[in-house]
Amino acid sequence: MRERTLHADLSLVSDEMNEVLGATPHWITRWGSLLLFGAVALLLLVSAFIKYPDVINGSIEIVPQQGQSYTATMLVPATGSGKIQAGQPVIISLDSYPQAEFGSISGKVASRPLPAAGHMVKLLVQLDNSLVTSHHKKLDLYKQEQGRAEIITTRKRLIQRIFSFFR
Repeated sequence: MRERTLHADLSLVSDEMNEVLGATPHWITRWGSLLLFGAVALLLLVSAFIKYPDVINGSIEIVPQQGQSYTATMLVPATGSGKIQAGQPVIISLDSYPQAEFGSISGKVASRPLPAAGHMVKLLVQLDNSLVTSHHKKLDLYKQEQGRAEIITTRKRLIQRIFSFFR
């Protein structure tokens, strides 16, 4: 008998509690939705201003010539090499000079890609700033140097990259 009254009391309390706790207040729904919408809108707004480069990675070899001239030859995969054009910027990082300490060398693509061995293409790179790095250090190259290079083909806005997947 005692169990019945206790059970009846609990069911009355739980129905009342369910009514109070079960309904989400309107202000939480309204402000939560507004906050979520605002965060997405802010993310899209920021992505409209951030530019993200399209790069093609490859290996580079720099050979010193007589005087202060250098020949820089780059090998890149043939896949995507149709986007490479003369005058595009190149960022070079040499193996002998760590990028964190010395920085990188800049250059420009000087020739159209030419077929090389395997699935690679070869192109010439014209070096800028007489081997002065991005950390303002002058490199003294006296021997052949190997490294990595990136050709920046385009600079798209981040929002263009996001929405290009939907086209």
